[in-house]
Amino acid sequence: MVSLLQKDKTILIYCLSGSRSSVSANYLSRMGFRKIYNLQQGLMDWNRQGYALEKSSQAVASAGTTYTQQSFDRLLMDNKLVLVDFHAVWCAPCKTMSPVIDKVSSDFKGKARVEKVDVEANKAIAISYQVESIPGFVLFKEGKKVWSHSGTISYNDLAMVIKKFL
Repeated sequence: MVSLLQKDKTILIYCLSGSRSSVSANYLSRMGFRKIYNLQQGLMDWNRQGYALEKSSQAVASAGTTYTQQSFDRLLMDNKLVLVDFHAVWCAPCKTMSPVIDKVSSDFKGKARVEKVDVEANKAIAISYQVESIPGFVLFKEGKKVWSHSGTISYNDLAMVIKKFL
């Protein structure tokens, strides 16, 4: 696909957190592109800064629940230990984590609740818990944030964290 791009044209690159777009910008630079502009901190920071964003009229495919702050707080208070997987349906690293999260959910059933929260459908919730990149994981114990992690993580490491807070 890169071969279809013109090296003398301006290229704007962005992603949700800025991490994947930085990798792409560096790759294009190595390939000889010179007019590359990367939104370094991504769209989440853009939104936090209060800049306008023109949205597509196409619906984002999300199978997840849309929370209000009240309903999310209720979820946290109704469960002693909650691991929240902040993700997006289009995020490749999030898809990689899906089997790990499913195994954690199965292995800790009855001890810890695992909740997948789509950041596209729950932007205010993601912002309120300082989720700056995805996948992002936040562990709550009795309604309070006790641990967080950005990026992929192994099953063993995630299970060890949950066991620590049981």
